[in-house]
Amino acid sequence: MQAVVTCLVTVLVLAAVLEVTLRVIERRPDRKPARTEGARFLACERDSVLGWVFPPSAQGPYRSGRHPTDVHTNELGIRSRSIDSGGQSVRVLVLGDSYAFGWGVPEEDAFPRQLESMMRGRFRSVPIEVINAGVPGYGLYQQHAMLLRVLSVTEIDIVVSTFSLANDAVDDLRIGRYAPDRLTEYLPDLTERSPFLNGMMRRSRLLNMLDRRTHALRFQFANASEEALGATSRSMDTLLQTCAERGIRIVCVTVPHRSEIVAGSLKARIAVTRSARARRLQASLAERYGVPLIDVSDALSEAQKTEEVYVLNDPHWTPAGHRAVAKALLEALPEEWLVGPSP
Repeated sequence: MQAVVTCLVTVLVLAAVLEVTLRVIERRPDRKPARTEGARFLACERDSVLGWVFPPSAQGPYRSGRHPTDVHTNELGIRSRSIDSGGQSVRVLVLGDSYAFGWGVPEEDAFPRQLESMMRGRFRSVPIEVINAGVPGYGLYQQHAMLLRVLSVTEIDIVVSTFSLANDAVDDLRIGRYAPDRLTEYLPDLTERSPFLNGMMRRSRLLNMLDRRTHALRFQFANASEEALGATSRSMDTLLQTCAERGIRIVCVTVPHRSEIVAGSLKARIAVTRSARARRLQASLAERYGVPLIDVSDALSEAQKTEEVYVLNDPHWTPAGHRAVAKALLEALPEEWLVGPSP
């Protein structure tokens, strides 16, 4: 018993020393704050249906890691041209998160716009419009909400729904705590903390540091949890059901972890194993609704042999990566969806 008490006291003393040390370091006068003069970044606005979305008809650089992204939004607050609700165009709606959005690359280099260019080149007699409705941080719940918002202003013929194995499950888990009627209160915390714990986190430099340093690991576990997979399964099912009911053709796209494509064999195998259940979930739902499922892993791996498909020190695609994804989609989409069945 005495040994246990001694260990506890030692741990408490060490924690107190670390806490004091962190406070002293934080107050050093030579620590210069980051320069923000002149920075005018475009930010998302809170939205009671989507959680957040860009302001409509806005433009400016979006703070996207080390690679600010120039953004021009249309009347719906998405990174796409103004939607022409008239005419006889075949409209393709791309739904997803930062991968569809085009994190760190110009809008014309993101795969929705490259896909549109490739489609128009192959099907010259068909007027085709691809609408990029990808917004950073969106999960499947928001994809469905965005589909309904776009349908309120125009008809959609084809939906391309991307599913990021890296984070979509946990994104649905987190937003599920606020949906559908508290989305303006959304906070991206992994867990719901009590007021007491929140107060402790604000006051303790040590707890705050531990929270930051373990965030990536806790994120991975949360993304693979039963609760997160259940949340994203329900959202994906709702999206597929809505498309089926409205006669909208939909294709499901699997977006792999970066480490599956560019990491060494061991790390890649770990990433594949970690995402296996999420892959099976998406495949099961796609089979149930009879919709095409495209895993772009092979396309990215093949392109990676000759050029970099991922941004340096970032999990997002370069223009070459987006091009590889656009080509894979072009080859996989049923031709009759665009030109109709052969006579």
